[in-house]
Amino acid sequence: MIDLLNISHDNSDQLEKIMNWKSNEILCDNIMAEPVSLTFQETKDWVQKNSTDKNQELKGIFYREKANDPVIFLGVIRLMFIDDNANTAEVGLYIGDSSLRGKKIGKNALKQLIEVYAKERNINKLHARIRVSNNVSLKLFRSLNFTQEGFLKNHYYSKLDKTFDDVILMARFMS
Repeated sequence: MIDLLNISHDNSDQLEKIMNWKSNEILCDNIMAEPVSLTFQETKDWVQKNSTDKNQELKGIFYREKANDPVIFLGVIRLMFIDDNANTAEVGLYIGDSSLRGKKIGKNALKQLIEVYAKERNINKLHARIRVSNNVSLKLFRSLNFTQEGFLKNHYYSKLDKTFDDVILMARFMS
């Protein structure tokens, strides 16, 4: 079972996980983000700021295998840069708990984000930027009817690989 819920800026376990994920070089490289080492207070401030930003929907991905199992906070998903005039938004997500990758959690979370929050915000077009080398994400977005809309050659520099990578722009129209 997947639930997209608000991340609590008062839950120390959730904040500790986000702190670890935001400093994880491999995870950050996959999502084209600079790893950062945040203090507990900085992480709390980040969650609070992004949770109240009217131009995004920030949600935690919570998972349990069976109804009686404990709920695990394992990732973050969000609509970002919501443009209420053009009815567009960028999608971003990551599964921070690598032991649970490959269980269709990301797909179910993205479906839920589309079905609930994108519709609630009257988003007509969703878009995402994905590294060409991130085959898992490309497959995920294609499986939910996102199509390639653009291509940015040598757009992202990977400090881990010490190479430039191309970025594919994916999009999905809601109607």
